[in-house]
Amino acid sequence: ANTLASGMDSIALQVIKGDVSQFMQNFFNFNGLLFSFFISTTYSVLYGQQEQLYLALYAEASEAKSLMEQLTLVSQSRPNYRALLQSMRDYV
Repeated sequence: ANTLASGMDSIALQVIKGDVSQFMQNFFNFNGLLFSFFISTTYSVLYGQQEQLYLALYAEASEAKSLMEQLTLVSQSRPNYRALLQSMRDYV
């Protein structure tokens, strides 16, 4: 490396030094963009999972409400109505 550097004049060495700093700046910019890409992808996946969880919980709550309404309408006058309500309470 010293032999190569001694064969160059000072202007050529300044250009190389300038290119190294530009290279480092480009390297850091590239890493920042890559990090942003990974973060946005991770955020998108986690948001999708949260949305799926919310929709599943909403569907489960809707089914529980429907089951409660059906239980009340169908079993209100039956002797095991209290036991059915207790089972529904345990489920919820």
